[in-house]
Amino acid sequence: MNSWYRWDGDNLWLRVKLHPKAKRDGFVGPSDEGYRIQVTAAPVEGRANASLHRFLADAFDVPLAQIALKKGLRSRTKLVVIRSPRRLPVPLPR
Repeated sequence: MNSWYRWDGDNLWLRVKLHPKAKRDGFVGPSDEGYRIQVTAAPVEGRANASLHRFLADAFDVPLAQIALKKGLRSRTKLVVIRSPRRLPVPLPR
C-alpha cells in the first residue's frame, strides 16, 4: 500500500488513524500510521467507527453502503475501502 492510500480500479483503500473525542469532525493530515481523521464521537460501543463511516460517506459523496471497514474495528488505525468515490476531499493522485 502507498503511504496511506491506494487505488484498486475505482475503489480507494485508505489507512486511517482515528482520533475520537475531538472538538469537530475533520481531516487532519497524513502521518506515518495513516491519514489522520478526527471525530467528535467517543470510542464507546462503536460510536467512533459509526461516526467515521458517516464522515467518510459525506466527504467522498457516496452512500454508507459503499464504505467498508476492512481492518481495525477496535483499533485507532483502520483500513477502509471506499467503492467508487464521487468526490476527493483531499488530493489523491492515481
